[in-house]
Amino acid sequence: QKECRAGYVDPSLVQYAVKLVSATRDPAKYGLPELSRFLSFGASPRASIALMKTAQAIALFEGHDFVAPEQIQKLAVPVIAHRVVLEPQARFSGVTKHHARLLSCQSASDTVTAEYVYVETWTK
Repeated sequence: QKECRAGYVDPSLVQYAVKLVSATRDPAKYGLPELSRFLSFGASPRASIALMKTAQAIALFEGHDFVAPEQIQKLAVPVIAHRVVLEPQARFSGVTKHHARLLSCQSASDTVTAEYVYVETWTK
C-alpha cells in the first residue's frame, strides 16, 4: 500500500477523476442530459478517491511510478459503475441494471475525456 501511494499523480488527473465522478451526479452539466433518466443517484466523492488509488496500484503493477490518463480511463467504468443507483424506469426501458450503469459511466467518461484531459508531459 505504501508503494502504491508513492506513485505520482498529476493534479490534472486528480481533477479528471473528480469530474468523471461528478458527471454521474450531474450528467446534464457534462453534456449528458439523456442519462439523467437512468440515474437516481450518482457516485459519491469517495469514488474518485477509489479511482485514484486503483490507478496508482495498476501503475505500480505495470512498472510505472506515475499514473497515466489511460489507466484512469480503463478503470473508470469498473470502479464507478457499482457506485451509482438507477432510476426504476430504467428497467422498463429494456435496459438492464448492469447495462445502464456501464452506459452511464462510459458516456460520462467519453464526454469528460474529450473536454478535460490535458497532458503536457508525464515525466517527473
